[in-house]
Amino acid sequence: QIQQLKNIIDSSHNITFFTGAGISVASGIPDFRSLGGLYDQISENGYSPEYLLSTDYLQSDPEGFMNFCFQYLLFTDKQPNIVHQWIAQLEKDHRSLGVITQ
Repeated sequence: QIQQLKNIIDSSHNITFFTGAGISVASGIPDFRSLGGLYDQISENGYSPEYLLSTDYLQSDPEGFMNFCFQYLLFTDKQPNIVHQWIAQLEKDHRSLGVITQ
């Protein structure tokens, strides 16, 4: 099955990737919703993680929103893994239409 998938990708030119947290977890970036994930780790001023990541919060407190993002969503010590690099190469080769992630 893996070889069949590889053959399909190798012969395709308009590829769209649907990804989830697993791709970045391999780089050491925590996912959001699983046990021990980002949502379990954060709670600021009693707000839910969903609110802290919402446009409502951004509009009501832009500085707080940016502080939250810098504290919890900036991973300067992490590096792209082989899957990130592969997708980037397909994009450079004009074979990828883009990435849709949750």
